[in-house]
Amino acid sequence: PIPLSFGHHGHRCLVGFLLGLPFVLFQVCGAATPLFCSALAFMALGIDESGAQIEQPFCILPLLPLCNAVQAEVEAMRKMLNERQPN
Repeated sequence: PIPLSFGHHGHRCLVGFLLGLPFVLFQVCGAATPLFCSALAFMALGIDESGAQIEQPFCILPLLPLCNAVQAEVEAMRKMLNERQPN
């Protein structure tokens, strides 16, 4: 796992870049600058969020219900095996 501060630093740098982007693109794109900036921000922030989820998969996976289901199955098997064993 990557330390949380590294992820925050990358996200802040990306947001800073995206905030400065309209000032640079305005000379090239003119009135279409908001459209291009919105599209670039959508793609860049989506990639950033996907990377964050890949770095920390256990935050988004529903592990507690899975673990509870596995525990219930194991306990049911244990009970069934205990009933089969002659004392």
